[in-house]
Parts: sequence; C-alpha cells; structure tokens
Amino acid sequence: MEDEGIKSALELAMERVSKLPELSAEEIARQREKEYRPLGEAIGHRYLEGILAAQELAVEAGRHEGDAGRIVRRGLMECLSGAIGLGNPAAAERALAGLGALAGKGDDAEAAAGWKRTLDEFEGRRAALAAEQAAGARERLAALGISGSAVVPVMERDEGYLRALEALRREFEPALERLRARLRREAEEAR
Repeated sequence: MEDEGIKSALELAMERVSKLPELSAEEIARQREKEYRPLGEAIGHRYLEGILAAQELAVEAGRHEGDAGRIVRRGLMECLSGAIGLGNPAAAERALAGLGALAGKGDDAEAAAGWKRTLDEFEGRRAALAAEQAAGARERLAALGISGSAVVPVMERDEGYLRALEALRREFEPALERLRARLRREAEEAR
C-alpha cells in the first residue's frame, strides 16, 4: 500500500508537463527559430573566419532538412549578408563569394563590382570629409594658439568628424541593403 503513494521523478515530471498549456503554432515556430538560427549563424562565422570554404557552405547548411534546414540557411544568409558593409572590406568580399556560392553562381562578378563601386565612392568621400574636418580642426587649434607642422588632428577622436562619418555611412546604407537583399533572394531561390 505504501508504494501507491510514492511516485518516480519521471511520473512527477510527466504530471507537471501535462498541466502545462499547449504551445501555439507561432510559439513553436519561435522556438524552432531560436534553436536553429544560431546554427546557420555559426556556419557563417566559421566561413567568414576562413575555417570553411565557399563550396562547403551548402553542404553544412544542408545537414538539416525541412523547416530546420530553411531556418539554418536563413541564419547563414543573414550572417553573410550582414558582413557586407563598408567597415571590413575583406569580410565583405568573402561574404559576397559565400552568398554567390549559395546561389550556385560561384563568384558573382556583378555583385562584387557593385559593392566595389559603392566602397570606392564611400572611401573617396570619406577621405574628402576627413581632409575637410582636419582643416577645420587645425583652424580651431590655431585660434587657440596651437599651430605648426607637428600639429596633426586625430580625426578618429574628433566628435564632429565621427558624426559626419556616421551620416555618410547612413547615406550609403540603402545601396548596400539593396545588394544584400538581392543576394539573399538569389540564394533563397537557388535552394
């Protein structure tokens, strides 16, 4: 009779689980996204760090099937497209090659040329902005009595320059986002 009152840990856990409300389809989808998206992002980071080759991306993402595979692939594409920017050209070039490989194109010369044009224009305008801001900084320093050939303003610490540089980056962001969206779409359609 005493055994009837004693329940195993498994039985207690099962009773608790049975009392929990059922998850909605949306909650299940969120859980799956939370579970599988980091796997795709990890594949992307391994590729960007040079651990994986472009040809291995589809194989690595293909290890998961069905809905999980789509989520992993989406995480991978988001990771790679997020690396396409103006701050790290080497990572951006690698990301372009990776997205091209996922789309089955190999090297996407058109995308690479578009990104390179955007980068070149940004770099030219950034250099002009730095020169303009440095001249203004030298004038401000001269007004304070600080001048000479040894006076070189450190633009990376100048708040005015940093604000202007951020505004310049925002100006180029729509063109980069169009490129990222096109590459993600092509990689998704290739699946």
